[in-house]
Amino acid sequence: MFKYSFYFLYLIVVIFNYLTPVFAENNFYIVSIRRSKDDETYDQAAVAVQNAIDDLVNERMNDIYDIIEDNKETFVTEDGTMDEKLNELDALPLRKRSATKKRLRFMNTNRPKKIVKRSDEEDTEYINFKSQILYHICPVSNYYAVRAYLSDVAAEKVKKLPNVISCYKDKKIELYDSISPKKVNSTNLFKRKNLNVSKSDQYNGPLDKHYNLNDIKKETNWSGVSVQQFSPAGNKYSHLSLISQGKVDPEHIEIYDNNYYYPTTAGKDIDMYFIDCGISMDYPYEFDTYEGTKDERSITCDALIADGHYQKLDANHCYTNSDELFHGNAVAGVAAGTKSGVAKKANIHMVAIDLGHSDVILAMDYILKNATPNKSVINISLGKWDDYRYDIYYKVRDLIEAGFVFIADAGPNDVDVCGKRYYPDYYLGDYVEVRYAYGAYENVITVAATADPYNGSITNGYKKAEFANYGDCVDFYAPSHVIVGDDEEHYSSCYAPPIVAGVAALYMGENPKVKHTQTTVKEALREMALRDVVQGTPDAPNYFINNGKHIVYSLTNSARATITKTTTVRQTKTSTTIKATSTTVSESNNNYILFRFKGTMKSSDFYMGTNQLKSQNSFHLYELDKNVGPTYINWLVTSKNKPSIFYLSDATFLTQGNISNYCLDLGTYVNAEGYNYLSIVECSKVQHKFQYGGSQLNTIDIYTMDNKHLKDSEGYNLCLYYSMTPRISRCDYINDKTNKNAEHMKWEAYIYD
Repeated sequence: MFKYSFYFLYLIVVIFNYLTPVFAENNFYIVSIRRSKDDETYDQAAVAVQNAIDDLVNERMNDIYDIIEDNKETFVTEDGTMDEKLNELDALPLRKRSATKKRLRFMNTNRPKKIVKRSDEEDTEYINFKSQILYHICPVSNYYAVRAYLSDVAAEKVKKLPNVISCYKDKKIELYDSISPKKVNSTNLFKRKNLNVSKSDQYNGPLDKHYNLNDIKKETNWSGVSVQQFSPAGNKYSHLSLISQGKVDPEHIEIYDNNYYYPTTAGKDIDMYFIDCGISMDYPYEFDTYEGTKDERSITCDALIADGHYQKLDANHCYTNSDELFHGNAVAGVAAGTKSGVAKKANIHMVAIDLGHSDVILAMDYILKNATPNKSVINISLGKWDDYRYDIYYKVRDLIEAGFVFIADAGPNDVDVCGKRYYPDYYLGDYVEVRYAYGAYENVITVAATADPYNGSITNGYKKAEFANYGDCVDFYAPSHVIVGDDEEHYSSCYAPPIVAGVAALYMGENPKVKHTQTTVKEALREMALRDVVQGTPDAPNYFINNGKHIVYSLTNSARATITKTTTVRQTKTSTTIKATSTTVSESNNNYILFRFKGTMKSSDFYMGTNQLKSQNSFHLYELDKNVGPTYINWLVTSKNKPSIFYLSDATFLTQGNISNYCLDLGTYVNAEGYNYLSIVECSKVQHKFQYGGSQLNTIDIYTMDNKHLKDSEGYNLCLYYSMTPRISRCDYINDKTNKNAEHMKWEAYIYD
């Protein structure tokens, strides 16, 4: 009996729902319309193609508007009345019953364009119209995104229209900030959590007697060195000091050096764009334009974007939500602020958004149309999406292909943000849901957060923050606990990306003649980064961001050690420098031939060497004519005409010495082409041999341990190639004078029997 009663009730409910309107929430949707998958990217296409896309988009927008009109009864609200957003329908002239064919021409306010009437439109009357429920957003790749106000019923019908490749709700980002914001009392910083006061909190000595600017300049090759001095008390502002030195080992450093060291160019002439909540020039201490000086820079709010519309500005104060203004101020301040910023002379451009998905796309479009490629860094620290959006992927790709550097947040929920892979050859409507999308977007420089060093040991800065996402698509780790403005404390994964963006601006500003791209900047940042120092992450390898200065100082003395990127550093707490040592193997030097390898590119004296005798995943080439040569540049081999292990001599500067227990081998890091960098390893672990002049006159060819020539996946022989660091590439590049790698394959050998 109960069984039949249940089915009867179920039938009543079904009939009731069929006869009664379902009051679903109406929403704005992003609708993507593509004319042909074979079209070029919109902004790269010929004018005729752009016009054809525009016409097709306008026709589909008319179809969408028809669907809205035909299904307006489905827009009924919970109180039984028509949704007031549809009131504009009553103001339109009759289009369907007119003897003359009438169509709407939806005016594009984001990208205004002069309308040229075609001859085949003579039998159609077009009515120029600015709709509040259906309008253009911007082009994305080779299609166009529009914003439409739809009911659930209308949305399902729109999805079935020809040329519509996706249709989904326009959502808003949820900001996250663990401390937002809080004033910091530096004298009581440690006491806030009842932690013991360390020696560094009691230090009252000088902050400028322990470092050597000449040493820093030699190590970094910066055109000039600037120092921002901070007391070590409470490790305050250590988000800056941590990125301008090698990994700190408290056992060898008595008083932590909390100063910030950076190139004097400081990102000058580089434009930094922030897609965020706004900016205020009244923000204390951070937004100095240095007016009237040689370092004068611009700090402006360029655009205000909400609901898929943008308003172009040139203001020094703007926001879409006053409650979130602190977020934009803090992000811009950490990247380029005068007091708390990494790149203190970079130009700041805020594109303030109302945190909608369509706002993000339109903000990127504004930058694409108004910023300078190869001179601009884009930061977006708003990574909390519910699902993966191909519109975001393609718009980011448009920017990167145009020559912009794009940096984003990995997210804050301690999950593998890269656990799944998404490919652009999916049909766009079949997007795949993920937790936090930005970390999964290919080609983005993705940044994850390290822990809080302000409320504990400075070494917390080398630990993955408990909340930080991780994964093999995370490119860099950076501090996430920052102090900005008038001693406001912020702690969130949002503040790690602008630190990396600031370091990117430092590098670009220091190299103004280079045509900077996403690939070249990422590669340079990896070369400067500290490798495998971040604890608590499954990522292998991991890179902690660094601006190029690896020397570690202690405030109590002038001793220092030059730091490598990939190994544990040797540091001192007394005035005696600890020297590197090596283990000499038992064989006599009479069994070996001494080599020195010099690069020939542009006749510069580039030598293959290293400044420390230890294992390293990559090592720089050095120019001896600038007195910045390595300590160890000699290599010992067993044959001049057969493959041999390359043993690094333990001799200092041009003397022969003995073979050490360190040898040349392939590293684990690869470049954009998939070819390995070279490394220095313990000789017992070496897996490759080398031969000078193996396949060409002056190449260094690479072999397996059984003397077989190392080849790439396409069967090409591989040789040593050099730029800032030795790496491998195809040997035959040396014969192609038009190939940029040709000169980088050539070596001169100095052989001493």
